[in-house]
Amino acid sequence: MKADLSVAEKFSVPVAIVIVAVAVFVSGTASLAGMKIITTSGTSDMKVAPDEMTISLAVESEAATAKESQQENTEVSNLVMAFLADNLPLSDFQTTQLTVYPMTEYDPRTGEVTRTGYKTTHVITVKTSQIDDAGKIIDGVIDSGANRIDQISFYLSDEREREVRSQMLDDAAAQARSKAQSIASGLGSRIVGVRSASESSFYAAPFYARSEALVAKDVLGGSTQVAQGEVEVSASVSASFDIA
Repeated sequence: MKADLSVAEKFSVPVAIVIVAVAVFVSGTASLAGMKIITTSGTSDMKVAPDEMTISLAVESEAATAKESQQENTEVSNLVMAFLADNLPLSDFQTTQLTVYPMTEYDPRTGEVTRTGYKTTHVITVKTSQIDDAGKIIDGVIDSGANRIDQISFYLSDEREREVRSQMLDDAAAQARSKAQSIASGLGSRIVGVRSASESSFYAAPFYARSEALVAKDVLGGSTQVAQGEVEVSASVSASFDIA
């Protein structure tokens, strides 16, 4: 009859396995720590001509009653919409806000609030690629009865933005690599591979035409002139390179 195995004999094989595993892990860590990596970034900035614009306009009407205010606003808004429909595709404009609310007046002496009437506001947003017609559109909606031009912005269409983005990321990546090559050369090394690369940021800032920059035809004569400006675009790339 064989005697029971000793404690050392029972655990000799597992212990050996653990020792081997630890040795392999330590060896792998040392190998990673010995790699030489350079991390750089590149940025591309440029100004691009816009190919789309948005105009936010409104028709405001005031009257003694809510019904009168709304009816008057509807009549004028229909004229504005008819002008837009004659000059733009129907998909290029839409109602984005319609409100009817009471107007009040506060008397600081008595502390009383008196209702003075009602105001109806109909906000219409135009989004179109016909950016050269900005002045014509503004003149037309004002002649039709619109009494507010809230904002005019010029920007890149989705398709154009994708084209510009691709070009600028390519330029930014090339700049990041050029920086890494210069650093490696100064260290007496060379790039042997790309460890990682990612887009750090990208933005295309719309150009907003200031209201005071509009040359109103009822003041100076002629048609309204709108400066389209340029869209400021920037792209950044971060990259890590293996060197030897």
